[in-house]
Amino acid sequence: MTTNYLFLILLLFWGAINPLIAQTTLTPGDIAIISIHADSPKSFGFVALRDIETGTQIFFTDSGILSDGSFRPNEGAISYTTTALLPKGTVVNFTGITGNFENANNSTVGNNGFNLSASGDQVIAFTGSATNPTFIF
Repeated sequence: MTTNYLFLILLLFWGAINPLIAQTTLTPGDIAIISIHADSPKSFGFVALRDIETGTQIFFTDSGILSDGSFRPNEGAISYTTTALLPKGTVVNFTGITGNFENANNSTVGNNGFNLSASGDQVIAFTGSATNPTFIF
């Protein structure tokens, strides 16, 4: 009987901590930006090129990168955190994007918000922080 209770406790513990350790460490090429629309409604989309675990956070910025590797200061960033397993091949679309949604630790990306410009812009995806980004697209 004691063994059954111990097993149940271990199973509950594993279920509680598993989402905390299941985040995917993304590397360049794990996602691809597949669409950008800078006119109203502003939107962009990406496709997962590998399975991405629950709780994985990806930042997207319209900021350019300066020669010293830092972000231009007059742009912004938004973040996306997976709430469930994102299987390889899944397309995620963001529509009607303007402003800063969730900057988290990335406020140094800029102070003018994520706002795609129809006169020319880009979307850069990264993980980590604005001061130590890992560019994934």
